Amino acid sequence: MDFLKDFLYKKKFSTNELLILNDESPLDDCGNRFNWVYIVAAAASLIVTILMLINGIESFTFAEIFLVLFLFWGSAWGFKMKLCGSTFFRFRDAKFAIKRKYPLVELFAMISPTLKKQGLTLGMDKNAIVVSSSRTKYEVSYLEDQNGFQVYWYKTLVKAFLSFDNIILYREISETTALIAYVIQCVTGTNDYGKEHQALNAVQNNTNVVQNNTSGNTASVNSDFRECPSCHKMIQMNSKFCKYCGKSV
Repeated sequence: MDFLKDFLYKKKFSTNELLILNDESPLDDCGNRFNWVYIVAAAASLIVTILMLINGIESFTFAEIFLVLFLFWGSAWGFKMKLCGSTFFRFRDAKFAIKRKYPLVELFAMISPTLKKQGLTLGMDKNAIVVSSSRTKYEVSYLEDQNGFQVYWYKTLVKAFLSFDNIILYREISETTALIAYVIQCVTGTNDYGKEHQALNAVQNNTNVVQNNTSGNTASVNSDFRECPSCHKMIQMNSKFCKYCGKSV
């Protein structure tokens, strides 16, 4: 099953399909599907322990037992790190849909407030927006032949020659790439939240027009949307639960 999931992930990111994200969830399971290496290590450790009991565990020193277990679990950790390091490059192939290609300067201003709240820093390159974290940088650029964009990640200079944190790096890339793409699709009205938010803005703009054109009267326009008090996302007015955070409203 894990190999099937891995195949589907690779197929998803290697095709020309433009992805639309309706939440901030990571692009995949953050490498959890590779945890089978720990199951193998546990099984091997159990077998070795049984063999030691059969042959008389007192004939082995504590250091020898510890060394054997360390080799099994250390090898499992190293193998998972290798798997993560050889597969997180596929996130560069992901392509995301966008409803409208705003000038990069405008898009930069639209996404900056939200991403800065997440501890990320932003800058402008000639043909891309550069989003930086402590370990990685992400270049956001438009696709030339499609209404879409890519988020191309690469390591910072400090981390360029380090490979012992690939498991953590895999999770960070999966989460941050998804976050950047999700925010862009929100502010451009591409995903569900973005469409709802733009509809709300249209209602509010119509309200302002009515109020400005009415003298001595108070305009009353009922919005179809309201803000969730927990996650502050826009939801339907008659909703009893927030579809984003699941809490009662």
